[in-house]
Amino acid sequence: MTQIDGYKIEPGVNLTGANLRQVNLEGADLREAILCLANLYGANLARANLTGADLGQCRLATASLVEARLERANLWRCVLREADLQQAVLRKAALRQADLSGANLSGCDLTEANLQQSDLQGANLTGALLSHCNLQHADLRSAQLAQADLRFVDLSGAQLLDADLEGANLTGAKISEAQLAVVKNRHTIVMPDSLEGDDGFAAANFDDGHDAPFGIHAADRHTDHNAAVDAEVIVEVDADADADAEPAAPYQPAAQADAHAAEPMDADPEPEPEIS
Repeated sequence: MTQIDGYKIEPGVNLTGANLRQVNLEGADLREAILCLANLYGANLARANLTGADLGQCRLATASLVEARLERANLWRCVLREADLQQAVLRKAALRQADLSGANLSGCDLTEANLQQSDLQGANLTGALLSHCNLQHADLRSAQLAQADLRFVDLSGAQLLDADLEGANLTGAKISEAQLAVVKNRHTIVMPDSLEGDDGFAAANFDDGHDAPFGIHAADRHTDHNAAVDAEVIVEVDADADADAEPAAPYQPAAQADAHAAEPMDADPEPEPEIS
């Protein structure tokens, strides 16, 4: 256990609302820690272990989370504007309504993450692993998604204007023709010939007769996105089909943040104040 600015830094520590602005926590072990509502603006969390940590409504704008481990972490409504998350691991992380605009998520593992209603406008997701992600109603305008793994991702209602999808793998994705019409490099997208199913959404039947596994993890990190796909895929073509989709249940923050979670969030938070 170490102490930084009077705060204990150890697994499971409760740092709710702590002011850790621009603090150096590189390589810190914060597994299962409670950091909801904390101010970590500009902090260095490169290679930190935040597995299972609660960062709900945490401020991490411009912070460094390069190669950080955030599996199953809660980042609900977290502000990560222009943060550096290169090669970070966020498998099954809860990022619903998170602000990731302008963030660097290149090479990031977001397999099975919940990014519903998140702001990814202008984000760099080059080569990111997003298979089986929930991106319903996410803002991906002008996002960089070249060579990204988007297999079986749910993009219902997502905004994709000017998103760069060069070489991205959209096998089995829930995406409409109208959405595809406004993306860049559409002709390079990996998507087998498709047919419309009864429900208008993506489905796949594998040769062994079993459903596809819900999670595809490290074994697929270096998958060749241009390789042949041994599956019969049906891709959504109905632009209005997502209207009937059942919305995901809202995330309930940790008990330590319950008193603050109900407070309304500003649509455009004010810039971080300078601390003298």
